[in-house]
Amino acid sequence: MKVGDLVVLSARGAKLNKNMNITHYHGGYGLLAHIIDTEAMCYVVHWFDKNGEYWRRKYFDRFEIKKFKKK
Repeated sequence: MKVGDLVVLSARGAKLNKNMNITHYHGGYGLLAHIIDTEAMCYVVHWFDKNGEYWRRKYFDRFEIKKFKKK
């Protein structure tokens, strides 16, 4: 993944309690804004709700997110 990619929660990331507010209340997608550490794979994502409105900045491990794929 690289900065600027659109991302969504992976199945594993959606199961985590720390991401419950995203899965149940906001949904939507994120924009990969910054990679903090390539070895530790920590990503800063700007998250948007289903309507496209900015919600918040959040930190994710690599396994919690995946690239957004068009249907």
